Amino acid sequence: MDSNNQDSSQEENPIPIKRKSFSWALIPKGDYFFTPIILCINISVFILMIFTGVSAFIPSANSLITWGANYRPLTMGAEPWRLFTSMFLHFGIIHLAANMFALFSIGKILEPFIGRWRFFILYLLAGLGGNAVSLWWHQNDPSVSAGASGAIFGLFGVLTALLTTNLIDATVRKSLMKSMSTAITLNLLIGLYAGIDNSAHLGGLLTGAMGGWLCYFDLKSFYENQSRKYTGLLITALVTIGIVVFFWMIIPNNLPITKNEVLFEHYTIEEKNSIEFIDKIDSSTTAEQIQSKAVIPWQHNLTIVDSIKQNGLNEDGEMYFNQLRIYTLLRLKGADEYFRAAKENRIDLRDSARKSMTKADEIILDLQEKIK
Repeated sequence: MDSNNQDSSQEENPIPIKRKSFSWALIPKGDYFFTPIILCINISVFILMIFTGVSAFIPSANSLITWGANYRPLTMGAEPWRLFTSMFLHFGIIHLAANMFALFSIGKILEPFIGRWRFFILYLLAGLGGNAVSLWWHQNDPSVSAGASGAIFGLFGVLTALLTTNLIDATVRKSLMKSMSTAITLNLLIGLYAGIDNSAHLGGLLTGAMGGWLCYFDLKSFYENQSRKYTGLLITALVTIGIVVFFWMIIPNNLPITKNEVLFEHYTIEEKNSIEFIDKIDSSTTAEQIQSKAVIPWQHNLTIVDSIKQNGLNEDGEMYFNQLRIYTLLRLKGADEYFRAAKENRIDLRDSARKSMTKADEIILDLQEKIK
């Protein structure tokens, strides 16, 4: 690790001193260097996304794909760089805040301990490993994956692996191991909820743990005689790249690969889920439920339809596009009327919503007949 910023107390007992405040979290300084840089990159990307019109709270899958999220049909097609870029994207401000707090919490402990460059490279390797496992796990049910979670889980894996060695003083090893185990278990349990990619978490965790154990001997050599060695880090990089290549070779890429095909697949998923929900709306359904499960999905679908148009259409596509857009607008109109009916307790709006949905049904039936 970098020796310029190590004092004698760290050499005798290499446990970093915890800072007392969060005010310096975004400023690279001394032995706390890459953590704030990664924090700033993630936050900056999120701000740029918002300025381009992406929702700060519930961004659509389409918008995340546009920005570089990990999605198998595209990643396995001609865009493998998504394994990297997806590490810096997030599903809304809450997702970002949770990940950045976790990164700050582990980074201020781990980076001074293992050195800035080792920390940074292990972070990236864990992210790549996690995303590769996610591709493999979701090969029959592809999903849009994004976030720093896999890389952050990798950092937890690094520290947990080192806690199983004698590199850290035994007086603090037990308490740290207990808190690390609790944090990892709780986060994996939270990841059981729908919409959270636990496969990326586990992939990152295992990649990080492997890196921690392989780097143990390099770190031991440094703390004993100030000898810089990166053999373990090199082996970790080679093994991780090997795993990514292995998954790349065994995962079939039999899904739609054009951007319009990908977009339309997301359109149909949003459509199916929304219609199933709308069919069950009754007097007990709240306005908030209607907004999240009907209005927002059709807003996303309208964005998808416009994106499909921008990507270009063949002659047949141009013929059907206008009808699809009218259909989408009617669904959105009906969903919004249901929302306002529930919010304002208005029967007339509920009746109007049903009429909008009926018109939408007629248009889609006509469109399906033409396609046949």
